[in-house]
Amino acid sequence: MNRKKILVWILTLLVVGGASGITYASEKMDTTKNVVAAAENKNNSNALKQGTMNDEEAIKIAAEAMKNYMGKDANYFSQIKVDRSADIAKETQQLNKKDEKEGSEGEKKFEEIREKYSKEHPEDAKVEAENMAKAKDQRMIYILFTPKNYDENKMCNYSVSIDEKTGEIVGVRAENDSDKDFKPAIVDNRIKDTTLNFCKKIGNKIKGNTIKVDKNINFGRLLVRCELDDGRDAEFEINLKDYSVVYYQLQSIKLLPSMKKDLNNQIRQIEIN
Repeated sequence: MNRKKILVWILTLLVVGGASGITYASEKMDTTKNVVAAAENKNNSNALKQGTMNDEEAIKIAAEAMKNYMGKDANYFSQIKVDRSADIAKETQQLNKKDEKEGSEGEKKFEEIREKYSKEHPEDAKVEAENMAKAKDQRMIYILFTPKNYDENKMCNYSVSIDEKTGEIVGVRAENDSDKDFKPAIVDNRIKDTTLNFCKKIGNKIKGNTIKVDKNINFGRLLVRCELDDGRDAEFEINLKDYSVVYYQLQSIKLLPSMKKDLNNQIRQIEIN
């Protein structure tokens, strides 16, 4: 299946009644409102429903998150694309079936490498097995936004990730201005306050008394990591021009112990209290 056929495109965003919002055109909606949607099977009334959340619901949640967390209203964007982890998995399986022999040989080699690695790194193998089980059970929806000024800044990235089963927003990204030469002095108190305030805004609490901060600044942005009280890891990217959060991701997938050792050499800690 062509992946482009899976994606749902929204070609126009409306500003309704003075308040910005995204209107999604399904078969039952009035398409004279200058909103166009393309679905793979328009004759099927359930074409837009997959799993526990349909595309219209996902887009509304994503648009609200982009506005509330990143300050970007609907009239800032010109296009939206919807994708799902379930569709990506199906497409991958279909691609693998095109050459069963090659796929079988590749899978055998992969298993041999994994078995060898598991014996040499038992701690990593344990965490990897847990991660694989979680990933297999996950159903994610990815909403990708295209801003109206995309041609002026093709390095921008606007997206929202939603857990389809729970409806929880697990990631939002709104990166626009990239300045590789901008390397200001880092004010730890502002980093701490920004991280704590944003965690409160999204309804999460940090476990422990420290947050981990990268030693390096990339494109004027700083990556911050912490552990939440629900056991998940969280990442935040802070724009050092105004100390605003331009990206956050809640991770149920754990970092491998061997990778943690490498990571510890690249970060420093800031005490919360």
